[in-house]
Amino acid sequence: MPSLTRSQRMAGAHLATAVIAVAFVVATGWPNLRRGRHLDFLSFYTGGLLVRQGRFDQLYAYPAHVEIESKLAPENAVFQPYIRPPFYALLVSPLTLVSLPTAHTCWVALQVAVLLACWAWLARRFGSAALAWASVFLPPAVGLINGQDCIFVLALLILGFILWNRGREFTAGAVWGLAIFKPHILFLLPLLLIAFRKWRAAAGFGAVAGALAGISLALIGFGGLGDYLRLLRSNEATGSVADSRWMMVNIEALAGLLDYSVALRVLLSLAVVALVVAAGRRAPFERWFSAAIAGSLLLAPHVFKYDAAALLLPGIIGALKSPHRSTRIAAGFALSPLPYFFTEVSRWLAALGPMALIGFMCALAWEGLASIGRNPQYSPEETACKTE
Repeated sequence: MPSLTRSQRMAGAHLATAVIAVAFVVATGWPNLRRGRHLDFLSFYTGGLLVRQGRFDQLYAYPAHVEIESKLAPENAVFQPYIRPPFYALLVSPLTLVSLPTAHTCWVALQVAVLLACWAWLARRFGSAALAWASVFLPPAVGLINGQDCIFVLALLILGFILWNRGREFTAGAVWGLAIFKPHILFLLPLLLIAFRKWRAAAGFGAVAGALAGISLALIGFGGLGDYLRLLRSNEATGSVADSRWMMVNIEALAGLLDYSVALRVLLSLAVVALVVAAGRRAPFERWFSAAIAGSLLLAPHVFKYDAAALLLPGIIGALKSPHRSTRIAAGFALSPLPYFFTEVSRWLAALGPMALIGFMCALAWEGLASIGRNPQYSPEETACKTE
């Protein structure tokens, strides 16, 4: 029997890692999966139900949310308001044709299928090591347990990335624009598209985002828009967030280790902006794309560990294809379970999450500074990000 080559042994090790990681996540997460039905997914279902019932004027009325959620989940002590844009409730509304448990099962099954498709593409594009990294990356699994929708954002980022590398920049921007239902996760991306004069992609993003905004306004009117803005600032929407800021993966968690002063927040925000600027200096697409996602996660005011699912693609690019060792190490740590596993243990351990993102941003910024006077592009041998 011929002996296995080194690449075959490595591929086997990567596959074994993925199998073990998935088995661990299923064993530990399955008992808690049902609780997501009564967490964030319940608010999505409520928004969809209000739209299907034609109660557009109550889409952002918290008493209407309590009315519905108290019937669907009477055991809940706190009821979460629906805070996604109106068009998102319209998209979710078909799920309300079935019961909450059935709708949640469909929700989880769809996201698992989408996640597996993302893993398959990553493995094909970047090799078996990408599958191993993806399997140990916890945020998507945390999102499933909490009834979240972070996997859809990840899929849109990957699809846009594929289209960009095929030279279809307008369509790539349009696909990224679809993720506007969670605008804080990638708000730096359209800004960098404009800053780097990627006009076709920026136009695609703006066209789709504008169309979705128009649909939303048509659904609820200007009066509903005012209700939406008031709800976002209300205690119902911000109270639980304020109590758990230290569990986030943004600069809020770091600020919480000392205090939540405005001066400290401004200082940390300026530092992140400086890192994004340095990382984007004469940068190839892969680097400024990664900096846009990591920077958005750090700067956004409401980013929990499941939102870090958007970091999977930038992390794999950095860990496997960056020509800089510091970036490969920083990206590997950001993909590992450590930054996300202990977020609920203590404030100091929770800081591992934002510190991992800052470390990744620092490595990207160092790449930008090191590229001054050199060719910043990754060579074809070092990257799988070239045009397909």
